Amino acid sequence: MTFAKLTPQLLIDNDHMVNSLFVKECRPLNPTQLTTPILMVHGSNHGWWAWRVWQPFFAAAGWPTYALSLRGHYGSASVNENDFLNLTMSDYVEDIASVARWLGKPPILMGHSLGGIVVQKAAETVSSAAIALIASIGPSAIGRQRPGPPPPMDKPVFPTKAEALERWMYDPWPEERFDQFYECLTPESPGVLATSGTGLTDVNAELIKCPVLCVGGSEDRSYVPKPEKLAEIYNADWFEQPDAGHDMMLESASLDVAQQINQWLIGKLGLDRSSKIKTANS
Repeated sequence: MTFAKLTPQLLIDNDHMVNSLFVKECRPLNPTQLTTPILMVHGSNHGWWAWRVWQPFFAAAGWPTYALSLRGHYGSASVNENDFLNLTMSDYVEDIASVARWLGKPPILMGHSLGGIVVQKAAETVSSAAIALIASIGPSAIGRQRPGPPPPMDKPVFPTKAEALERWMYDPWPEERFDQFYECLTPESPGVLATSGTGLTDVNAELIKCPVLCVGGSEDRSYVPKPEKLAEIYNADWFEQPDAGHDMMLESASLDVAQQINQWLIGKLGLDRSSKIKTANS
């Protein structure tokens, strides 16, 4: 799929390969006081493009943003099939760590769905300024979340159109738009899925020292926990967006969600706080 150029005139849009990982950069032409980079991590079967609406939004708000494609995903170097089948959560954690080292300063880690639990694991060892978990899978402290048996380990995991529509979409997308979305999906590693959402991913919350925000959609039909339940683990702030589904970054509520996250980030980094966020103490 060829993406239309979404970057406004005063934003810089660059593509990078960082240790075989594709990284999309979108940042203000003129640097602002918001110098902390946002590193965006997509969910299963997705790629950097899942953030194609939010990247220019956050960049226009003043943040330097970077969206990576995990190994074997859209734009990143391919992985031979046997290695791909046997990837683990720690491989994706290393992808985040690798890009964070390239950025050269502690980033804001923003993870969606599978990317959210990878971000949680990465934050145990990767120095982070803040964390935003978007419709995120939770750690073993929540228990098993994914229904059914684990996926077969002898082939990559790829959803049918009906499965993708049911799990991830809330907005009634036109067929052509959904087909374009579906064409961008890539297979997912069963090795990683075997531990995500199955109660097997331990996260030591005491190692995560930075502020955490948990975001959910009221119409999310996937198995991820409610944001308030995930927030309990990290003593985090949270909110649930009305009329938003699992892939809320691409839905009609997208910019409403992004605006609330932006207000929270600015508040946590020393400027005005948002009054809309439910804080851990409220």
